[in-house]
Amino acid sequence: MQKKYFWIYLLWVYAAAWFMWSIAIVVGTNSYLYHVNTVVAMLAPTYAFFITQKISGNRISLSANFKFGFKRNWRYYMIAWLLPGMLTFLGAIVYFAVLPNELDMSFGYVSKALSDNHINNVTAEYYISQEIVSGIFIAPFVNIVLGMGEEIGWRGYLYPELRKKYSPFKAHLISGFIWGFWHTPINMTGYNYGVRYFGYPVVGVIAMSVFCFSAGVILSWLTEKTGSIFPASLMHGSVNAINSAAVMFQGIPYLYGSTMILGPCPNGFIGGIPMLIVALVILLKSEKNFKKTLDK
Repeated sequence: MQKKYFWIYLLWVYAAAWFMWSIAIVVGTNSYLYHVNTVVAMLAPTYAFFITQKISGNRISLSANFKFGFKRNWRYYMIAWLLPGMLTFLGAIVYFAVLPNELDMSFGYVSKALSDNHINNVTAEYYISQEIVSGIFIAPFVNIVLGMGEEIGWRGYLYPELRKKYSPFKAHLISGFIWGFWHTPINMTGYNYGVRYFGYPVVGVIAMSVFCFSAGVILSWLTEKTGSIFPASLMHGSVNAINSAAVMFQGIPYLYGSTMILGPCPNGFIGGIPMLIVALVILLKSEKNFKKTLDK
């Protein structure tokens, strides 16, 4: 592990994203500049890597390639595409089982949103079905570019670099926190959890880090199995596409309230349980293989 360049990378990835997010926060969500700066910030892990690589004189490199290899790795592409939707669905079931009063099958939130936007010729049921279909079959492939903007840095460089010094578990803990804490400026505006939850904003950092740990384990597993950056980028795009689908089934009184830190999205403590379980199963096997390597 080349610590000098590792710290240079972290400096760039945080400074670039936090600077862009700061501008976005100042101009407000109604500004075109807000959306541009948010996109540029999401690409920070990639251009931070290439800047650091230039500074290092090409002493650092990516551990993954840019080959699709779909014929050989099609199973992993299918997992990358469909697993986020399955885990989001399971997470919502767990969440609403724990907090049944928050489930609103009359779809009051969606109906209100349609009414507020003067969309009167579309039913809530039709809108929800279209959003879910788009979130599964269209948006993941549109989002793959932004997903790659993060995955080149996180899975292509950060995690593999940490693995040179640490076990899979420790490397994922560290990379999960780095990735989770990286979101802090945008999350402090209420982007993922609102601002009304207990322990704001520290508990939000913990929740985001747990989610990034879980997602990071699966994303790294896909990258290691295929050697390509594309499956992880597809899964990242799929997560972004379907992540918030469950909120359409949440009642208006609870939406954007103090329970967002718990779910129903997978980045909440309860909604994220299925993803965490999958991650721990993968990690348990990785740790066993790591220990076997040390014993040889």
